[in-house]
Amino acid sequence: EDTGLGLTTYNSGNYEIKISSSERAAIELCYDVPIRESFDELDQIMSGLTTLRPRMVQYLLEKCGSVKTKRLFMYLAEKHNHAWVKKLNLDKVNFGTGKRSLCNNGHYDSKYKIVVPKQ
Repeated sequence: EDTGLGLTTYNSGNYEIKISSSERAAIELCYDVPIRESFDELDQIMSGLTTLRPRMVQYLLEKCGSVKTKRLFMYLAEKHNHAWVKKLNLDKVNFGTGKRSLCNNGHYDSKYKIVVPKQ
């Protein structure tokens, strides 16, 4: 298993550390909803992610093991109508089966079979 997927090296001058690329960080945030991150904050962040690299997004979505994370990421990417979404091949992504829920009494998205907070 490659744990370095989507990591990049940040150089501060005195030292280098590995950090998540924008693509990986966005997927990581989706994983943390609703426990450690709020849906609304994620929604705001996702709205600004206009420059994600489709090849990296594709690779990370194919490798991601969390069905909820992948569905939420794609739900928001499509909601914000990002141009890079059109370059993805979602047939290669395993979105699992069954419904997933992020909240009670929310909006059900039938495409991704996920319940999200009402806007």
